[in-house]
Amino acid sequence: MMTDKATLRLLSVLLAVVMVLSWIPGGMTVHAADPEAEVVAPAEEPTEGEAPTAPPATNIGYPEFKNAELLDEVYDLEALGVSYTDADIMMAIYQADLANGGDSFYMDRVLARTGVSNGNSGSNGNNDSNTFLTRGRALYMYTSSPSVIGFGGNTAYHQPLTGNMYAVTFASNGTNLSAREQSANRVNMPSNWTSTYTVGNALTADVTKFISNNNVAVTAITLNNTSDADVTLTVNVASNFVADRSEVEVNGEAVPELVGEVSSPANLTTITTRLTGNGFNYADAAGTLTREITVPAGGSEELKVVMAFTTVEIPESTTDYVRFAELSNLEAIR
Repeated sequence: MMTDKATLRLLSVLLAVVMVLSWIPGGMTVHAADPEAEVVAPAEEPTEGEAPTAPPATNIGYPEFKNAELLDEVYDLEALGVSYTDADIMMAIYQADLANGGDSFYMDRVLARTGVSNGNSGSNGNNDSNTFLTRGRALYMYTSSPSVIGFGGNTAYHQPLTGNMYAVTFASNGTNLSAREQSANRVNMPSNWTSTYTVGNALTADVTKFISNNNVAVTAITLNNTSDADVTLTVNVASNFVADRSEVEVNGEAVPELVGEVSSPANLTTITTRLTGNGFNYADAAGTLTREITVPAGGSEELKVVMAFTTVEIPESTTDYVRFAELSNLEAIR
């Protein structure tokens, strides 16, 4: 019969063996040495230049890509006038685009969405028809409504606020004109969004809009008259983010603007909102600017609306607001 000390020593040894066995990975067994057992050599390493053979379960092959011809735009640097030896390839591409006129940029061309992208996300599609790519340091569209000329949808300043930023509408002889987007003409890019609208029965509107880095939202519109008679109409731009009348100096002249104030989400800062447009004046309706415009038969007229969400922390927003108000449509877009 064992003494108590002998029993304790035996139990300690057994416990140690159990612990060692528990550390052995699952599926591995340990055998006592058998001099008669066959020695199995380890798997041979692949020779130099030879790919290792994967187990059948992991041999999933390579992906097959559709529209691979579009990759030429991404990787054919010679066509872009750039070399792989350039220290900063992206900057070299940007400089080459500027030298070619500054009307088209690599990141826009590569990432452009044309028409309506409304795939089913449940089947690996990409439903981005309400996504507006261009955005500022804090100002962006949480959702976008292309049915609204201007910035329709859910406005956001680092987090969602609420409602349209501003909407541009048209009326003739006191009757509102419908504005229907020709969505096949829509191009959604990182720098700007463009599309064409049919306005009433005789006009089309070419619309380009963007949000600058410093939180200024610009809508440049060219109205085209497709009829053989002049068309006079009233253009209104309305926003729930402004209410009070003010003035801003544009090209040395005081022009009407509407201003407002709103707290940013989580009360991180106070936002001063400012809205103006070329040729616009105060309307009777609150938060609205208005303008009368005549588009000649077979001709066109331009108008532009500019809105800034300014804060003390980003004084450049105020500078951009005035600058974009002063520029022509083409200059503002460039």
